[in-house]
Amino acid sequence: MCCGGCMFAPTKTWRLWHCRVNTTQKRYAICSALAASALPVLVMSKGHRIEEAPELPLVVEDKVEGYKKTKEAALLLKKLKAWNDIKKVYAPQRMRPGKGKMRNHHHIQHRGPCIIYNEDNGIIKAFRNIPGITLLNMRHKAASLKSNYNLPMHKMLNTDLSRILKSPEIQRALRASHKKIHRRVLKKNPLKHLRIMLKLNPYAKTMSQNTILRQAKNHKIRMDRQQQH
Repeated sequence: MCCGGCMFAPTKTWRLWHCRVNTTQKRYAICSALAASALPVLVMSKGHRIEEAPELPLVVEDKVEGYKKTKEAALLLKKLKAWNDIKKVYAPQRMRPGKGKMRNHHHIQHRGPCIIYNEDNGIIKAFRNIPGITLLNMRHKAASLKSNYNLPMHKMLNTDLSRILKSPEIQRALRASHKKIHRRVLKKNPLKHLRIMLKLNPYAKTMSQNTILRQAKNHKIRMDRQQQH
């Protein structure tokens, strides 16, 4: 009988829990995500319901920061045609499967709109009870470690290259194109083509005839000798 014991191949504390990412890559990812939030096609591809929204990003008056009641916040979202994105959060709310419930993550729900405000005059209390809402405040101090940071620039700032090349300004600066056609001459081997050999050496025909006559004469002499023996 085994008393106590331990698990087979226990998990180690030196397991690779975190993958290091360069700081510049993380900053570039944040800037890319902020830029992508202004493209309706990318936002809709993530599941947000913004078909009836008048524009994206949607900018409202500063008096919204003074809302203190959830009733006012819900009415505002319905007037702005953003309530469909909230209903999308209500529908799939469910209990989390697995051991996540032991770690105080009981429920799963979708992500809804993100609200960015300047000053909190009650806007947090108004929107915090609506599921799926994310509230962000941009009034943070500038980070001392991010000074003089510039995003990597594209190699080609204007992708319409054909329009640039065909523009009158570029065409005036370019020289006229040469329309002279250079035809490639196919060189033939004079040892295989008699016509080419005669162009290079007109005496080659006479040499060929003399070679044939000499071979015929030698063949006749060789046959006569065989008959004599």
